[in-house]
Amino acid sequence: TMHDPTTNNSRITIKTAGKYVIMGRVKWSSNTTGRRQIALWVNGAQKETTEDSSSQAHHHYQEVCAEMDLDVDDYIELYAYQTSGGALDALAMNSLYPGMAAIKVFG
Repeated sequence: TMHDPTTNNSRITIKTAGKYVIMGRVKWSSNTTGRRQIALWVNGAQKETTEDSSSQAHHHYQEVCAEMDLDVDDYIELYAYQTSGGALDALAMNSLYPGMAAIKVFG
């Protein structure tokens, strides 16, 4: 019930307050130009980011992870950004697909 695929389908919405581990991941298409950034946002504000320059001629994989105290109805989103100068796919292959998870660890 934390994800509604119809309304606000980019979000995980917290139903029980507590401490959570939030994880996000993206696997990018090959491209040696620009930067790749993924970020976790909570309630519309950026909270945790990872950024890399892409000097690799193969697929580029990124993860971001944070521990957060969250309240009922807080929502989390994962944003991906790249500066290759053109369209660059986030890949879904070999179970390394774009995704996000929220795991309650305490509270």
